[in-house]
Amino acid sequence: WDLEGWETRYPDFENPPYTNADLIHSVTPDAKIIVIFRNPTKRLLSEYIYFWVTKRERRTPESFHSEVVAEVTKFNKCLEIRSFIQCCHTTDHSHRVRLALGLYICYAKEWASVFRENLLAVTMEEYQSEPVETLLNIYDHIG
Repeated sequence: WDLEGWETRYPDFENPPYTNADLIHSVTPDAKIIVIFRNPTKRLLSEYIYFWVTKRERRTPESFHSEVVAEVTKFNKCLEIRSFIQCCHTTDHSHRVRLALGLYICYAKEWASVFRENLLAVTMEEYQSEPVETLLNIYDHIG
C-alpha cells in the first residue's frame, strides 16, 4: 500500500518513481484488486491498541490523542514544504501512529490509475451492513 523508505532508495527523485500498484501490475497486469476501506479513525485506534501494546506500557485514550495530535502536526509541517504524495510516502512518520495509512485518497488514486476497472473498493461499513450483497459484488468482480 505505502512505499515507506522510497526517498532513501531514490534520493534524487521528488516523488516515488513507482508504486506498489505498478510493481504488482508489472507481474500480473490482469489482477483483480479488492480494497476494503475502514473508517480511518477506527483503523488508527485499532492499530494503536492492537499492534503496539506491550506489557510495560498501558495505552490510554489520552496517550492516543496526544500521539495523533503530534503526528497530525508533523504531517501538516511536511505539507508546508512537500507535496501531499511526498508526505504520504515519507519515512518521517511515527511507527506507533501511522496516520498516513488512513489517508486513503493518496493510495487509492495510485491503485485506481493502474488497475482501473480491475479495482473494486468496498467499505467495511458496507460489508457489515450488507454482507451477502457485498460478497456477491466481490465474487462478480473476481469473475
